[in-house]
Amino acid sequence: MCDEQSNVPIYDMNYDKDDFSACDFLYGLVVGAAVGALTALALAPKPGEELRHDLFTVGADWKDRSGETLAGAREQLSETIDTVREKTSEALDHTRSAVTESVSRAREAIEDARKRLDEAVAAGKAAFTSTKEELTAQVESVLEE
Repeated sequence: MCDEQSNVPIYDMNYDKDDFSACDFLYGLVVGAAVGALTALALAPKPGEELRHDLFTVGADWKDRSGETLAGAREQLSETIDTVREKTSEALDHTRSAVTESVSRAREAIEDARKRLDEAVAAGKAAFTSTKEELTAQVESVLEE
């Protein structure tokens, strides 16, 4: 019945559907059934007690692994928090020192500027008084003449 050979090679996708015979269909059906049967045997469920035991074992393994992972994550998080605290404390101390030093310098600069301003005001007053006295003397001498 299937003695004749099909004219279409297996890899040729440019075929006409009329080129396939009933033999080709039966061949595909048998191969598909064989692959399906092998897959079913490979994935067949185990007896209830054995399946429950395997599921319990897998569940216990997952629980243990998750506990270990969680413990590791907690330890790593704790170490990270400690490191962040330490670095933050160091940065805060450094910033406080820098700010204190800057404020001290600013106060000194303001005090120096205030002293120079006071000296300049005093010199200005003295110059004004001296000039006033000179001008007053000149005006009086002009008036007396």
